[in-house]
Amino acid sequence: MSEYCVQPKVVLFNNVTLTSAYSANRSTTLNVNGMMKLSLDIKYARGAAEAASKLLFQIEHTPDEGTNWYSLVIDETGVTSVLTAREWEIGATGNMNVILDIAYSNVRVSVKESGVVTNAGTVTVTAITSGE
Repeated sequence: MSEYCVQPKVVLFNNVTLTSAYSANRSTTLNVNGMMKLSLDIKYARGAAEAASKLLFQIEHTPDEGTNWYSLVIDETGVTSVLTAREWEIGATGNMNVILDIAYSNVRVSVKESGVVTNAGTVTVTAITSGE
């Protein structure tokens, strides 16, 4: 039996000021080749005097080194499966941990903020991968 391996923590975003759209400078790609699990530690802080802003983030993966990106999906239950791209939301200042199974060798994490009146918030995201 092979040993379980945990990789060193990688900082994806370090106290990054958020914008209202997913953009190239608010997305980062992580090589997770050979790993089975991805753990994201997310620390979100609203801007000063903001009461209704939210952190939104997406996670995508690619089987072909970035030519085609695929969103994780959620199935809205019902008679017909309706698949929609999954977007996570943190609705207040705080910390969150997301743990995912990994299918491909690269994962892209993108962040943005909505509901800002005046002062943008910040986010720090670190990642740890693990596997056999």
